[in-house]
Amino acid sequence: MSNPEATFVGIDARRKKVDAVNQMIQELDIKNAKAIRTRMEDYHETFDIITARAVAYIDKIIARSTHLLRKGGYFVLYKQVSDEEKKAILQLCRLKKFAVVKEHAYSLFEGDIQRVIYVLQKIS
Repeated sequence: MSNPEATFVGIDARRKKVDAVNQMIQELDIKNAKAIRTRMEDYHETFDIITARAVAYIDKIIARSTHLLRKGGYFVLYKQVSDEEKKAILQLCRLKKFAVVKEHAYSLFEGDIQRVIYVLQKIS
């Protein structure tokens, strides 16, 4: 196990996905991870880091999950490069008290779409 002192929680509203992930966790004998069937906006535990990939447009992700992130925590967003969405991210950061601390553009393979990882930090 590469990070045994950390705890990992996956949240999804679909039973099929949660059951599949929990089965993999059990078969791999991973002790510090679990998947929970719920919606982000209905969950109330807080975290130091939240990741999201292909979940929803930025305004919906932030609105549904900001309460899950501790002050000083990081939100790692995996997105497709979009000038419109970057503008929305910067605007939401000002409104919701986040700072963009890193932006990493990449492609998975030659000819792939341009992707970007945004790391946002909750400042209040």
